[in-house]
Amino acid sequence: MKQACFRRIIRKTGITKRQGVLFVCVLLSFLLFWLCTKSQFVCNLITAYVTDPLKCILSHICSLFSFSVTELAIIAAILLIIGCAVWFVYQMKKNKGRRIPTLFHGIFTALLAVLIGVSAFDWMYGINYYKMSLQEKIGVYAKDVSAEELYETASYFLEQANESAKSIPRDETGDLALSADAIASMSVCAYEPLFSKYAILKTPLTKPKVLAFSKGLSYLNCTGFFFPYFGESNLNGDVPKTTIPSTAMHELAHQMGIASEQEANFLAVIGCVESGIDAFCYSGWQMGLIHLTNALYRADSELWETLMSEMSEQVREDLVRINTYWEPFDTPVSDAANTINNDRLSHYGQDLETQSYGAVVDLLVVYFEEAVNFAQ
Repeated sequence: MKQACFRRIIRKTGITKRQGVLFVCVLLSFLLFWLCTKSQFVCNLITAYVTDPLKCILSHICSLFSFSVTELAIIAAILLIIGCAVWFVYQMKKNKGRRIPTLFHGIFTALLAVLIGVSAFDWMYGINYYKMSLQEKIGVYAKDVSAEELYETASYFLEQANESAKSIPRDETGDLALSADAIASMSVCAYEPLFSKYAILKTPLTKPKVLAFSKGLSYLNCTGFFFPYFGESNLNGDVPKTTIPSTAMHELAHQMGIASEQEANFLAVIGCVESGIDAFCYSGWQMGLIHLTNALYRADSELWETLMSEMSEQVREDLVRINTYWEPFDTPVSDAANTINNDRLSHYGQDLETQSYGAVVDLLVVYFEEAVNFAQ
């Protein structure tokens, strides 16, 4: 009797048996993921033998197309959502006597779609936060650094940036005279010197795709992103060109299974400066310099002023070009995008910002310590 009553209640909500089964499966998926994250060994096994090979296959399939499969999928998803919304409104008008079940059915369907998407993201990307970190792989660990150490490293980066800025090809505006697509093609081989140094990092990489609607990413305050469902790296081709090589290397770091934004930034910098490619070397020194000088300004404004006085006009113009580009995109939309991204990082327990100046800065100071001492 109670069972029959329960079935009638469920039937009135419009939720089907298939939806109920899917909901239970998704909840079990979340539970299993949570249990797996308790063991780094288990996460290492899952990524090495399941998710990484799957993403590698998917990314190589995507590489067969010259356009971004991710961008096409996003457009298709938006159209599908609009179509479903129109269909839902039509069903609500059509089934006047069953509007409550229709409403519940539609809401539960949307909820299921979101939960399935989140669960897939957990397994295809989120699990990388719990496996062996980049720091463990290469034996370089972030540690607290002093303002003086920060200044010395920033000075070294500035010296390298001043010098390497002279060797890159420039267009009539003074920016890097290479197309975004050409940079993306070069990025696939740029990590080879680092792979020779750290064999554990070696990964079959595929070319990042430059989005047709790149400016749309700028409104989201985004220079690029990795789409784990397809294993495809994507770039904003509308930004100042000197920043694109380091961005491409950052997105390829995600393709290599480095989930942490801080560690991906660090890997992008050292990958660029050790690539042996002029445009990439300068972009790496520039990216590292931006992180280091921002941290130095917070730590000691007087040392920051001393450092900035030594910056070449060419490097200064490049930084002004970057700041000028991003000024119009400082909007509530970009703020919301940043908030969502920060919430995502918090969800996976990413607290690398709690290092002395942020993990990327501390790692750069540690990694280049020997080079800085030698230069002195």
